[in-house]
Amino acid sequence: MASKTRLKTAQSSTPYLRITADEDYPSTDVAHTSSLTTGLGSSVDFELHIDGDTSWKTYNSVTLSNTTITALPTSQVSMVLLHIKNTGYKEATKINTTEAVLKIFTKESETTKYFTLVSGESITLHGFGTGSNNPTDWALAASDSAGLYVEVTVASSSDDA
Repeated sequence: MASKTRLKTAQSSTPYLRITADEDYPSTDVAHTSSLTTGLGSSVDFELHIDGDTSWKTYNSVTLSNTTITALPTSQVSMVLLHIKNTGYKEATKINTTEAVLKIFTKESETTKYFTLVSGESITLHGFGTGSNNPTDWALAASDSAGLYVEVTVASSSDDA
């Protein structure tokens, strides 16, 4: 029986310059030379929940068919982890690709405050305050109305998942 729920995660980022192709050379990517670009990333192992009684739920049916800001479709007041991925597809069958950008809002009503994920990008969030520990506190929108399929996974510290 698990005594704690922990999360191990690692992330690495390398800014680069893309040198365009010309008559003699193909396009080339070169790592950025600024010393401030080194060390962009992290590797951590920390306690997510005090015991092993963590419920996991996936909402693989968040399909955005227009640019309307839409709250996540479930209520779960003790959320301890939220994972969101812009799949780069228009629908759950993952047949038709899209370059639509996913906008993520911390409040459905604050339409100018958001961050974005491009096709194939994901984010894992944790450490929520009481004003953001329910999936319905978070909202999504697509950058265009052609359709965007978003994968969402939630972990909860109680049985209300």
